[in-house]
Amino acid sequence: MPQGGSGFSCSTDHPVWKRIWNLKLPGKVKIFIWRCMHNAIPCMGVLADRHIVTSGQCPLCSTYVESVSHMLFKCRRAKEVWKGLGLHEIIDKLVVPRRSGVETLEAILCEPGHQIRYMEER
Repeated sequence: MPQGGSGFSCSTDHPVWKRIWNLKLPGKVKIFIWRCMHNAIPCMGVLADRHIVTSGQCPLCSTYVESVSHMLFKCRRAKEVWKGLGLHEIIDKLVVPRRSGVETLEAILCEPGHQIRYMEER
């Protein structure tokens, strides 16, 4: 089975895809997650890599390059959101050095014991 560089399988039979499409979430949220998993979110780091913007820095904290991982999990603003939802402890355990945002999303969706209660399947 071919693997993407981010650790998840490109095959449609990988469990992450079934999990995404079976989430009790609006379609636009599922599509956002799908786009994150494909690194197709136009965050500043991606745009800078494509020579579309001059700086890849996060527009909120101006400290790090804005990647999917930074945008969703590492930026202080993202951390505040997770804390407000009462999920910061789960996210802190899953965000580890050298794990991409895609791999963190896959862990949230697929690893036993890490499924977030707000995203239970139908």
